[in-house]
Amino acid sequence: MVQVLRSEGSLSGGGRIAYIDLDAHLGNGVAHCFRDDPGFFLFDMHNGSIYPMSDREARERVDCSLPLLPGCSGNDYLERLKERLPPFLDSINRSASVAFAIYNAGTDVLDDDPLGGLALSLSDVLTRDQFVIEALQSRQLPTVVLTSGGYTAISYQAIAQMILAALAQ
Repeated sequence: MVQVLRSEGSLSGGGRIAYIDLDAHLGNGVAHCFRDDPGFFLFDMHNGSIYPMSDREARERVDCSLPLLPGCSGNDYLERLKERLPPFLDSINRSASVAFAIYNAGTDVLDDDPLGGLALSLSDVLTRDQFVIEALQSRQLPTVVLTSGGYTAISYQAIAQMILAALAQ
């Protein structure tokens, strides 16, 4: 998608992209795909104790890597996100404008997810999603939201709540 938008000239500002990865796992696939792309900026909050913790190359590629401890609560998670995401977005927009944002809204951060190892409630995930979308909208960044992760019976509820909240804005 990114390459197509760039090749069509659909992105302003040299096609710079902000990728906000809030899946519980480090986004190693994205990090490897955009390893040599200086116009692709990665923000990644993840459980630092689960797969792919040994992928050093991916960890080094992420521009703002925020590994969390297993069992991180919703309060701690949201505090860290609110503290770090706005300065990240502002810093990458300072030298040249960012044309587009991609938000990976993983639901494997939910408490009791067997693979994520974090402890956010449905309410925490909705607060997270609303905060991220508002941060991107306030900077007038066209955004696509991707859902990922989520291995609990309630993951679909987190996705539905985010969509309904976004539509209500």
